[in-house]
Amino acid sequence: MNPALPNPAAILAPLIDYLVADNPRRLSHINYGTGNWANAIAMFRAQIILNLRRIADEMASYRLPLSKGQALKELVSSEFFTQLVDVPTPAMGSVTMSRGRPTIVTAKVFLNGGVSLPIGSIASNVTAPVYQWVSLDEVTNPPGSTNAAFDCRFQCLTRGDIAIAPFDLRTIVTPVSGWTDVNNYVSGVVGSALSHGVIPEGTKFSRPASPSSIPIPVKAAEYVSTDPVIVAQGQSSVVVPIVATTTGLEGNIVIEEGQPTNQITLVDQLFDTTFAPTSSSAAGGGTFFGDDDIRRIAYAQPQGRLGPTAGAIAAGSLLGTGVRHIATWEDPILAESVAFLADGAWADASAWDLAILQTIIDQWQGFGGRTVIGTTKNIFVSVEADIQLRSADYLQDTGAISAACRVALQDYFDNRPDWYTWKTKSIQGALAQADSRILTCTAVTVKDRFGNVLSEPTTSRSDRVAHHFYLLSNGVVPSFSVPQ
Repeated sequence: MNPALPNPAAILAPLIDYLVADNPRRLSHINYGTGNWANAIAMFRAQIILNLRRIADEMASYRLPLSKGQALKELVSSEFFTQLVDVPTPAMGSVTMSRGRPTIVTAKVFLNGGVSLPIGSIASNVTAPVYQWVSLDEVTNPPGSTNAAFDCRFQCLTRGDIAIAPFDLRTIVTPVSGWTDVNNYVSGVVGSALSHGVIPEGTKFSRPASPSSIPIPVKAAEYVSTDPVIVAQGQSSVVVPIVATTTGLEGNIVIEEGQPTNQITLVDQLFDTTFAPTSSSAAGGGTFFGDDDIRRIAYAQPQGRLGPTAGAIAAGSLLGTGVRHIATWEDPILAESVAFLADGAWADASAWDLAILQTIIDQWQGFGGRTVIGTTKNIFVSVEADIQLRSADYLQDTGAISAACRVALQDYFDNRPDWYTWKTKSIQGALAQADSRILTCTAVTVKDRFGNVLSEPTTSRSDRVAHHFYLLSNGVVPSFSVPQ
């Protein structure tokens, strides 16, 4: 196959042939690199190389997989009809604020012998069943004992000045075998009243830095509320929209499945001093597009412009503020497309999702389409792998091989369209191809950060939560050997 560009020697050959034909003595100078003729040939060779390199760069700039930098942006604009708004963005999200001191009452719980009543067991009023009360103490009746009464504190799940009269906490809600009765013989200590007021726009919040935080380090960030929030009389919790005060990834809040979701604290003093954040989310903070981000956007554009398809959702989402990852599927039961979004830090926030959804509806969804945004959460994982190398010589220093395995797994978990799932065989294949010194990967075990072994995930098209499997910084644990 003929090369796209000739090599310098092929271009110089006719010139050398002409010079030698005119005077054969010139050949010795050219061959041995001495004399003026050799210098002239070297000059021409250098100029040819520079021009070939310039032509090659121009050719690469018109090919999406090879183009880089400004040339890539121009290519995407001219050939893929995509105008990039390439500016750093701040994280946006919301914080749930709760207030009030709840009412606490001491009641008698009646337990059979050998029965324990765990913390978190729920009972309710007789006169006002809408109010539920959660136990704050673990109470145990020793084995072999008869049914007996024990003191147990209960806290009202509804904050505020909720009064409870004696003998009113009588209904068991949580079914605990051997818990036979509950009764408060005294009144409760009434919680604080919930007055009305406003949380003003510009209220400040902060997240302190925690470099040693587990599972990932946390960077300091500052936030302000974007709108005033009216708090009604008796309202115990509100959602406050927030935005980071600086651009970049630092303001994003990465959510881990099954773990507390609040990372920020209130800085300003509000009209009710009992207000405190109970959960928070922020996403969409990002820097300038990288070349891989731009290529991902460009690949989505041709299909996305053909009609109200999943491709259109992907194309519109990737042009949204701070979106770097998207997965979509179709729900055949509800006849809607479900999109799952994440920014460059793998954070997601409902307020951010709604902003992206509005862009999709306005510009990309099309007539007859219906799109909803699901929730993206993270499961932090590690991978233990049994890897066979091609030679025992490679066992002397496996540091570079281990690094290559990490790069391969990072790419596998982060950059596939179906990043919400994984397959054992696919992980083995990714590791087997991570380095030329690897012969094969015979087994892998995927664990969460608590050491629990995970099985291959199963997803349903009716799910509205997708999990990204976040590889821990020390999450690649290879065991190297050679074939016997």
